[in-house]
Amino acid sequence: MILACGSNGKYQLGNGSDEDSSEFIPCKFLIDGQITQSVQRPLKILHGGNHTMVLFENGQLFSCGDNTFGQCGHDSPQLITVFTQVPGKWSNASCGWEFSILVNDKSELFVCGSGSKGELGLGDTTQCKLTKIPIDLQVDDIQSTVQYTLLRSGDNFYAWGNGKKGQFIEKAIFQTPTKVDLPRSKDIKSYALTKDSVVLNYGSSIKSLGRLEIEVQGQIQSIKTMWSSIHYQIDGKLSSQGNNSHGQLSDNHLTNFESFETGSEHGILQKDQLYSWGWGEHGNCGTSSEPNHDQIVFKQLNPIYDQPVSLISCGCATTFIVQ
Repeated sequence: MILACGSNGKYQLGNGSDEDSSEFIPCKFLIDGQITQSVQRPLKILHGGNHTMVLFENGQLFSCGDNTFGQCGHDSPQLITVFTQVPGKWSNASCGWEFSILVNDKSELFVCGSGSKGELGLGDTTQCKLTKIPIDLQVDDIQSTVQYTLLRSGDNFYAWGNGKKGQFIEKAIFQTPTKVDLPRSKDIKSYALTKDSVVLNYGSSIKSLGRLEIEVQGQIQSIKTMWSSIHYQIDGKLSSQGNNSHGQLSDNHLTNFESFETGSEHGILQKDQLYSWGWGEHGNCGTSSEPNHDQIVFKQLNPIYDQPVSLISCGCATTFIVQ
């Protein structure tokens, strides 16, 4: 079962309601004409501005939320109130503000949605149904953020969308997939994207390019990003740098946790139970058990779920867990 809380004005929680929730509510899936809450553990959950996608091991992809521009992968421009299957079989996907990029088992790229700054990778196109990007690449990883995408193919990286903050070295808008020369590209272990920065993990160091520039030395276990901050597990400790206007930066002394994830401006962490921190304006950080506690900004870890979970994921003011 998948449960979610947070922002839901466009049905992006997939529970059939458009009401925000500070409590976890089961997501609903339309399968063979029937609504069910019982699904397998997904491979990953992807998050756009107001739409959500869930990818399963069998290649099935389900989406919900705002489909005004076709960003949910469905032809009809309407709100998708529960998770509904996207035609085709898919191996990977990523989501931006009003667009989605899907990868099939042949490593072919398909895009849908809207983008006025090259987000679709199709040149000067601002709206489309599911359309193939005419490029032949092996897709090893793909990630999108608000207005751009970065794809890894072997030791090479390709970008498209709004790179005007210098996150691809050259400050420009890339209308189509363009090879970018990232520093020491062969040594990059993983990468993550803020709204305006690309964060590169070399294993023994981190380097970010764009609006938020940092360099960190140490043994890096993982990196995650919010829109305006960078979070990394280094030498077993969780550390953060960047914008802290709404409690986005974590306590830099956290250790002995299982995993963590970040959304647009909040995070969740698994330890003895599930905790949240950051900007919880839409209920995405749950509620506080402390009397008179600020329910919007959580500067300290806030316990939100005490049952075992097998997957956690954060989106744009949304939080998803899998039991």
